[in-house]
Amino acid sequence: MRMLVSGRRVKKWQLIIQLFATCFIASLMFFWEPIDNHIVSHMKSYSYRYLINSYDFVNDTLSLKHTSAGPRYQYLINHKE
Repeated sequence: MRMLVSGRRVKKWQLIIQLFATCFIASLMFFWEPIDNHIVSHMKSYSYRYLINSYDFVNDTLSLKHTSAGPRYQYLINHKE
């Protein structure tokens, strides 16, 4: 049974695919800095908008208020005797 695609035709397609992949990777490397800045700024704004602001209760419970900033426990450094 004969093969429908000859060996030369496969090598030509491989060459075309390799050339296309090389050009794509080279252009991606050349234009990566503006793309990277856009992606990073978008991810920062997304994370601040949806992740940090939605966890305000964590910041409220883990941070000290000015009214409750006084010592609760009598340690040696702030013990008044």
